[in-house]
Amino acid sequence: MCNDAPAAEEEDGEAPADGKAKEIASAVGDWFSSRQEPVAFTAIADANPCMLDGNYGWFKSVGVSQVWISHTVSGCEIPDGAMVLTWA
Repeated sequence: MCNDAPAAEEEDGEAPADGKAKEIASAVGDWFSSRQEPVAFTAIADANPCMLDGNYGWFKSVGVSQVWISHTVSGCEIPDGAMVLTWA
């Protein structure tokens, strides 16, 4: 017995197997590498004498999720050898 009927298609015109394959490929790709665009923030806008702003975001590499935060001190002179303490 021969079945010459065309394969069933989903509403978007793809065969069900194609949609599942794309879903799996996307999930595997996200596991290997994905990232968020940096988000800017201002932590201390009107401080005297210094201001503090920065960026934060997240990324995933080979299944390990990580976050990052960077700070920038501005609006003041920081002498050589001085320490700047920040925390998140």
